[in-house]
Amino acid sequence: MDGVPGEWIIPEGAPPEPLPGAAAVLSPWVDLTLSGASIEHNHRYDYVLRHALRRYAGHYARSTARTHPLLSPVHGRLHDLPPLLIVAGEAETLIDDARLLHARAIDAGVEATLSVYAGMIHAFMIMRIPPARAAIAEIAAHLRKHTEQSD
Repeated sequence: MDGVPGEWIIPEGAPPEPLPGAAAVLSPWVDLTLSGASIEHNHRYDYVLRHALRRYAGHYARSTARTHPLLSPVHGRLHDLPPLLIVAGEAETLIDDARLLHARAIDAGVEATLSVYAGMIHAFMIMRIPPARAAIAEIAAHLRKHTEQSD
């Protein structure tokens, strides 16, 4: 599994196909080791709590190491990912996961953008509020920019 470009977008063993033209991730949880300090710092603002993350990580990982790239993509090779937009809320417990993904993607030479919305919590994009509408518009613009065919 290690070394397969885009292994968290394209499943292992899938026939070789081109990667998508672009990707967007929203409030990503990409490090099941729970290493981000924001899990503690932002718990008073967000509904996603450390004890719940720990439990979900255990159920999801089972006996697999939580650093395995298919469980925690930030521990994998990101070098061939398409242009990536990472959208997160400043007050969410997983904001450090978004920041870490952004840093690792940039280090791997990926065209990556981190867009952080002030005061927003985990998955704010599903709410009927102006910042959610702005985030959805930003995501659409990113995907259009990188996937529209020119005539």
